[in-house]
Amino acid sequence: FGASRVIDETVEAVDVLSKLVIGSSHHASAVNDKKDGVLTITVESPDDPYVNFAGQYGFSADTYDALLVTMRTEVAYNAAIYLAAGSHGGIDGSQVVTFSVTPGETSTYLIPLNNVEGYEGTVKALRLDLGDKAGEVIEVTEIKAVKTSCGGRILKVINVPADIFHDAWLFLLLQFLAIPFTMGYNLLSGFIRSLGNSKE
Repeated sequence: FGASRVIDETVEAVDVLSKLVIGSSHHASAVNDKKDGVLTITVESPDDPYVNFAGQYGFSADTYDALLVTMRTEVAYNAAIYLAAGSHGGIDGSQVVTFSVTPGETSTYLIPLNNVEGYEGTVKALRLDLGDKAGEVIEVTEIKAVKTSCGGRILKVINVPADIFHDAWLFLLLQFLAIPFTMGYNLLSGFIRSLGNSKE
């Protein structure tokens, strides 16, 4: 059960990474190798490193409600994505999603966006904040705007944190898959109990 099970496959994902143009940065440098499809960020100082992105990647908040990000960090445990959507003309710090990352391994994170205040209209700007140590290298191999399936929407309504979103979706899926078996057990035990009571 990968992250793709949470995604509504009927809506084509937007490959944001291939359209990114590196803008300004703070205590970090970035190289987007479009040939290999890898964005490499090198942290210069752990004092709030980030990279702003420009480009023609704008996607509709009405259609896409999450970002699918695949990346590897060496040390960092936390990351944040700032965005500018709706009436926000640029990154002002009010539209942000934070999430936990697993250092040392490449992982895919499903980051819900529709709980972000004012998430509407078109997403015009993105900023990636991560890095805990000078010299740390972060590799991002995928950033896609996606639409989540019904189960994903349920989890967003109850504000499940981004870092456990995928695990919570798997738990919810298992609960839904168990419903027919629970109903079957209850029907069978009720039937057997009624047979036993009728013989008395």
